Amino acid sequence: MIFSRGIPLAILLLGLSGLPGKTQAQNVNQEVPGCDAYEDCALRVQYRLFRTEIVRGMESNRVARIGLGTPPLDEILSRSRRATVSFEGYREDHRRSSWLTVLGGIEIMAGLVARAQDKEDWAVALSISGVLIEVGARIFNSRANEHLSEAVWWYNESLVPKGAR
Repeated sequence: MIFSRGIPLAILLLGLSGLPGKTQAQNVNQEVPGCDAYEDCALRVQYRLFRTEIVRGMESNRVARIGLGTPPLDEILSRSRRATVSFEGYREDHRRSSWLTVLGGIEIMAGLVARAQDKEDWAVALSISGVLIEVGARIFNSRANEHLSEAVWWYNESLVPKGAR
């Protein structure tokens, strides 16, 4: 069988790519040293090739890297209740997206295995269901990114002095 060596490796790589994410966050106090101006304190989401980071200020100092596991950013975003609520929405949708990505990948790989074993009906059914699950995962991923963006926006909004609005 041609696929016998590559399939386990492909399943492993596909499975690891979609595991639920964890964030490695630096300990950041509410009062950040050198954070006298809004430009030095504001957070933003920065997307890289294989990772997402939350950075602070114009110099893009990394506050957190979103990767394997669920991000523990509650202490950073606790300045604003709305930021915390948005971040919870991010965490839920990100978890759903991650698990659906794994499930969809398994379905697609199972379709390839069925095709290699000349079970065309199963191959088509598994491949189509895998692709549909992956589409659902992308929808949850998009929603998660929107929630993360909202959380950062609400955090930044909490930095503005009340009288300056």
